[in-house]
Amino acid sequence: VFSVIAGGWVLLEATGSFVEQGILPEVSYRIGLVWYAAAVLAAAVVGWHHGEKGRQRAPAGEILTLALILVASVGGSFWTAERFGGEGASVAAVPVPGEGEVRLHRNRVVVAPFRNETADPALDALGRMGSDWITEGIHRTGVVDVVPSPMAIQAARYVDGLVAAAEEEGRLVDPLRAIAEETGSGTVVSGSYYVFGDDVHIQVQITNPSTGATLDQIEPIIVPRGNPASGLGLLRTRVMGSLALNLDGRLEGHAAQSESPPDFEAYQAFSRGLDAYTRSDWEESVAYFVEARALDSTFALPLLYESFGRSNLVQVAEADSVVDLLATYAGQLSPFHRAWVRHLQAQFDLDRPEALDAIREAARMAPGSKASYNASWLAVINNRPREALEWLDQLEPERGPMRGWFHYWNNRADALHKLGEHEEELEIARQARQIYPRFAATQRIEASALIGLGRVDEAMQIVHGAPVHPGTDRDAGWVMGSIAFDFEAHGYPDEETETLEAALAWYEDQLAGNPSGDWRRVVHEGRQAMLHRLSR
Repeated sequence: VFSVIAGGWVLLEATGSFVEQGILPEVSYRIGLVWYAAAVLAAAVVGWHHGEKGRQRAPAGEILTLALILVASVGGSFWTAERFGGEGASVAAVPVPGEGEVRLHRNRVVVAPFRNETADPALDALGRMGSDWITEGIHRTGVVDVVPSPMAIQAARYVDGLVAAAEEEGRLVDPLRAIAEETGSGTVVSGSYYVFGDDVHIQVQITNPSTGATLDQIEPIIVPRGNPASGLGLLRTRVMGSLALNLDGRLEGHAAQSESPPDFEAYQAFSRGLDAYTRSDWEESVAYFVEARALDSTFALPLLYESFGRSNLVQVAEADSVVDLLATYAGQLSPFHRAWVRHLQAQFDLDRPEALDAIREAARMAPGSKASYNASWLAVINNRPREALEWLDQLEPERGPMRGWFHYWNNRADALHKLGEHEEELEIARQARQIYPRFAATQRIEASALIGLGRVDEAMQIVHGAPVHPGTDRDAGWVMGSIAFDFEAHGYPDEETETLEAALAWYEDQLAGNPSGDWRRVVHEGRQAMLHRLSR
C-alpha cells in the first residue's frame, strides 16, 4: 500500500508539472487523482485479503470489490472529463477570423460589467459597481489573474460596438466569447439585473468561453431598489466561492471578505470617471474622481485614478500630492493597486529602477494588462531590452489594452534596436506604419532600423519625405530631430548634420506662416533645439 501511495504521488507530481507547462490539459491532473485514489483503495483491498499469508487464490469478495473499484474509476474518469475537460490547458488557442489565434488563459478571469435590464437609468452604475466590487475582491487575494476594471470596461465597450455592427450585417456575435478573446480570459463572469416590484434581482453566471458551457449559475441576489448596493458583499462572496470550486480552491479562504462597498452615489461618480478615463478624456475623468471622493471620503480608488489622470495631464505636482495622500489609504487597496501606488511614487521621485520593480509586481498580478506595457517601457529605459520584450509578449497587439495603442510597436522596436536585432525591428516598424499610416512616429522607428542596418540612403529618403504638415501625433521636425540622434549614435556625422539642417529649415518654414497659440510655442522650441544641436 505504501509503495502504491509513494509511486502514485510521484506520477501525480509529474502530471501536474506537465499541466503547468501546457503539455497536458488541466483535466489530466483531475483524472489522475481519480485513478490515484482507486489504486490506493485497490492496494488496500489486496493487502486486507492477502496480508502476510503470501500467494493464495483470490476470493470472490476480493474480485467483486476490485471490479467495483474499476467501474467506479472508469465512471469517475468519464464524469471528470465531461465536467472539466472543456477547460483545456492553461492556455487555449482560439482562432479568430482574420486575426490569427487568441490565447485564452484558463486562470484569467474577466468580470464583465453587468447589464441593466431595469429600464431605469438611475440604476446604470449598479452593474459597473457589482462587477468592479467582485474584481477588487479577486485582486485582493493575489491567487487568480483577474482583468483590471478599466481593461474590462474598454473590452465591453468594444464588444458592444462589435455586436451592434454584426446585427446590422445580419450576423451573430457571442458577446461572452468576444470579451474573452479581447481580454485573453478563459473564464467570464457576467450578469444582469431586473426590477420586480420594490426589489432589484441580480443574476450572475460563470462561463467557460471556449466551450460556451455555464460553469455555475449564482443564486440570485435580491436587494431593495432604494439601496441597491446593499447586496454586493454577499454577491462577491458567492462568486468567489464558485470560482474557488471551478478554478482555484485557495480563493475559498478569501470569499467572505468583510469590506463594505462605497456609497452608491460616490460610485456613480467614480463610474462616470472610469468611462471618461477609458476614453482618454483625462480632464473629465479627474473631475468625476474628485466628486466621488467628496461624496465618500473612505473610498480610496478614486484617488488612485485621479493620480493617473493628473499624470496624463502633466499636472505633476498635483498628481504627486494625490499619491502622497493615497499612502494613508494603503490598507484599503488591493496588492495590485498598492503596487501601482509604489510605482507612481517612484516615478515622481525619478527612481526608475524602483518604479520598474513596483510595476513588475503589478504586472505579475495582472499579466496582459496595461501594467505589462508599463513594465516593458521602464525595462527599455533601464536598459533591460530583453525583459521589455518578455513583458510585451504577454500582450496581444491591437487587442485589449493595446488596441489603438501605437506605443506598443514603438516600445518593441526600441527594445529590438537596443539588442541590435535590426531586421526584426524593421519588420515591426513597417507593420506599425501599415496600421498607423498617419502617425509620423512610425517614420522615426523605420529610419532607426534602417540606420542600424547601415542602409543610410533609405533612411535619408525618410528624412526628406517626412510630412510637410503636422501629423496626428508628431510633426516632421520632431521626426527629423529624432532620426538625427540615431545617425549620431551610429557614427554618421554628415547625415546627422544634413538631417538637423532639414529639421531647422522645416521649423523656420512653419514660423514664416505666422502660427499661433500652442503650435507657435512648439515650433519655436523645436527651432531653438535644432540651432543648439547644430552649434555643438
